[in-house]
Amino acid sequence: MKTNPFKAVNFNENAIKKALANAGSLIVESKYDGVRGNILFQESGIKFLSRVGKSIPALAWLDDQPLSTLRLLKDDRNPFAQGFMIDCELMVKGVDFNTGSGLLRTAQSDTKNFRFNCNPEAEESTKKSRKVPFQMDPERIEARVIAVLPMDAVRSPDEYPVDSALMQYHTANMVAILRQHYPNIDWKMTKSEDVFDFDALAPMFIKAREAGEEGLIIKDPLCNYKRGKKSGWWKMKPEDEADGEVVGLVWGTEGLANEGKVIGFEVLLESGRVVNATNISQDLMEEFTANVQKDVDFYMGYAVQIKYMEETPDGSLRHPSFEKFRGTEADPFTKM
Repeated sequence: MKTNPFKAVNFNENAIKKALANAGSLIVESKYDGVRGNILFQESGIKFLSRVGKSIPALAWLDDQPLSTLRLLKDDRNPFAQGFMIDCELMVKGVDFNTGSGLLRTAQSDTKNFRFNCNPEAEESTKKSRKVPFQMDPERIEARVIAVLPMDAVRSPDEYPVDSALMQYHTANMVAILRQHYPNIDWKMTKSEDVFDFDALAPMFIKAREAGEEGLIIKDPLCNYKRGKKSGWWKMKPEDEADGEVVGLVWGTEGLANEGKVIGFEVLLESGRVVNATNISQDLMEEFTANVQKDVDFYMGYAVQIKYMEETPDGSLRHPSFEKFRGTEADPFTKM
C-alpha cells in the first residue's frame, strides 16, 4: 500500500514566520534519526511498512496477528474501529542509526544480528547461507509516534483534516492504547514544545544537536496532516538527503591510510547528477571492500540515500556522504 505520509520540507524562514504570525505559536518536535514506519492496524492484522509502503523485513514476522489487532480495534478508547495507521520513527535501542536501519532491513539471521534476534531457530553460529529468517526482538524497538490516521484517510490521496495541534492529542491517546495491547514495543510520543518566538528556534536546535538528536521538526499548529512532502512541516537539521543508485566505486587514495579500500560510492541521484558519496566508517569500508573483492559489481544498482550539507546555486552538493542503503536484502535495488 502506498501510505504517502506527511514529510517535512527544508527550513524556510519566511514560511515559518508566516505560520507563527497566523497561529501565534509553533510546535517544535525532536527529529529522530530512525526509519520512518507506517504501521497498519486492520481486522486482517498488523503490517509494518516503510514510508514508501514496503514491508520492513526484520519486523515482517510480526505481521498478521488478527486476534491482537481485533482486541485493539474493539477497545472503547480507540476512535478508529475500522482500522488505522500509526506514522512513526522506528529505532533500534542501543545502536546508532546506520546499525539500526541496517538491522531493520535485514531478512536473514547471522552471527552479527544474533543478539537482536528472537527467532528460536537461530543460533549464535548461524550464517545467512542457512536462510533462517531474522526476527527482530520487539523489545529492542522504540517507536516515536508522529501521527495516527484512520484507514479511509490512508487510502485517500487528500490531506487528513486534523491539524498538528489536535494530532498531538490523538497520538497521546493512541500511544496509551498501544502500550497496553502491544507492550513489547516501546511506544512513545515525540518530544515537543510550543514556541512563541522565532528567535527561540536557534538555541533549541543547538540543544537538540548537543543531546545527540538529528535536529528539529517545526510544525504549523493549524496545518492539517498532508500527504507527501509539503509545506506546513519544516525540518531544521545540518544536512539534507537525496536518493539514488550506485553506479561506481570510490577507492582510497594511493599512499594514504585507506589505499585499496572502498571508501564510498559514485551515486546517480534521482535529479540526474552523479556525486561521490563517501565519509563512511572503517567497519563499512572493510565490509564493502570484502564484497567487492568477491564481485566488483556487487553493489551496482543498489538503492542508496546520501546526505549533504547544502545545494549550491549551480546545483552542486556540498560534502555529499553515504548515509544508508534504501533497499532490502531480498531487493537491494528498490528503495524501501
